[in-house]
Amino acid sequence: MNKIDIVLISDDNYSLPARVAINSIIRNNSKYLDIEINIIGVELSSENINQFCLMSTSLVKISVLNKGNEYSHLGKEHPFVSKAALFKFEIPNIFPEKDKILYLDCDIIVTDDISQLFEIDITDFYAAAVKDMAATVTEKHNEKMNHLHYFNTGVTLLNLSKMRTDDITSKLFLVKTQGKFEHFMDQDEFNFVFEEKVKFISPAYNLMAANLNYEIKDIADFYGLPEFQMSEVLKKPIILHLTNMKKTWNTTRASKFEHWFKYVLPEDLGLCLKNYFSNYIEISDFKNMISETDKKMTYIISQLEQKLAEAEQTTIAAETRAQEAEAHANKSQTDLDVVQAANHRHWQLADARAQQIQAIYQSHSWRITAPVRWCGHQVRLVRQHALALRLKALLKKIVRFLIKCVIAFLGTHPGLRHRCVAIAQRFGIYNYLRSFYFRCYGQQDPMNSSRVLGRSADFNLTVDQLTPRARQIYVDLKAAIERRQRDDS
Repeated sequence: MNKIDIVLISDDNYSLPARVAINSIIRNNSKYLDIEINIIGVELSSENINQFCLMSTSLVKISVLNKGNEYSHLGKEHPFVSKAALFKFEIPNIFPEKDKILYLDCDIIVTDDISQLFEIDITDFYAAAVKDMAATVTEKHNEKMNHLHYFNTGVTLLNLSKMRTDDITSKLFLVKTQGKFEHFMDQDEFNFVFEEKVKFISPAYNLMAANLNYEIKDIADFYGLPEFQMSEVLKKPIILHLTNMKKTWNTTRASKFEHWFKYVLPEDLGLCLKNYFSNYIEISDFKNMISETDKKMTYIISQLEQKLAEAEQTTIAAETRAQEAEAHANKSQTDLDVVQAANHRHWQLADARAQQIQAIYQSHSWRITAPVRWCGHQVRLVRQHALALRLKALLKKIVRFLIKCVIAFLGTHPGLRHRCVAIAQRFGIYNYLRSFYFRCYGQQDPMNSSRVLGRSADFNLTVDQLTPRARQIYVDLKAAIERRQRDDS
């Protein structure tokens, strides 16, 4: 979306609510979109034009197109709508470069982002608008033109391109000059000419204050919404339309006054007070407002003082815990230093003992007395295991030593080794000698082992277990076999 195009129509009488409406748009531009607000002024004073222009911001551009009261001769006067509203018929021609524009009455306030409203697709419609419940259910304005529905024109997304194509402006002025409808300034004409070629949208985009007089169930049924969803719309509409007879800029007793008043600009407060007093608003209203405000401020101050006291207590408790933690950390550091000092002392003692032991092992007396210690050890073993077992163990050691010598000798004489293996196999003692050999070396006799005493056994090896040279030979053989197979095929 490049920007949102908005148009309002105002004369001097409606300049104050128009500024409030514009201020509500600016303050709720939460997505920081570029907005162009065009004000069609009808005989606006230079002071009001300047005030409008000064409201422009970096994101919201405001321009005023001031015109004369060209339609003062058309139709009857309306108590709440001036004939300046008839310039609404001319919007497609006033902005020939625009295809779509959002028209807003001056008596609205925007409470949330309106970008989704502007994005609604109205290609096949003249406009997008909200059905008017009071005008349909109570006043039945739809029946006088044989329509099923009747919409409110206070918030209307206009398809200017389609309106120009179908020359809607001429049709609207024709119906107005014929005087068929006199209840509204322009709303009947739009409903009659558009012939219900309107996309009806959520009441959240135009919550009319007059609808608040109905029960929530009836409102929900009229707009085809569940009650809980309608309740959310009533609590926080996106656009609030002050269609009630009492207007917020004239009386403090108007519906939704507090919602409207918070968007009043500081420079307009004096004008608001002047309007209230000029309309004989009782001072008690302001006293009540001040009293309520004072009560709220007193309550807020008491809550802030309570929060401040709680924050101070929390701060003191946090400082106490921090001091305790610091003291505990200091004590832990002291204990750690003591432990480290003790550990250092123990390491020094252990090192000294190790040096003493090493000195003993390297002394002449220790080496000279080695046979004595060996004899003493043998005596203890004899006492523990009996003499027969010790003699048997000694005999095994001697036999193992002799066998190792024989195996070592045979290893250096391959021919003699093969003849000995052949003799052992002939007499059937080869397997016994083989298992005895592994027991002497403290190993388990594998059934599929490599060459032992001249005999080779079959076993499985992975490629990773081969030597680098063996792996290369394996790879070459495998490649040669694969080539031979491909050649044969």
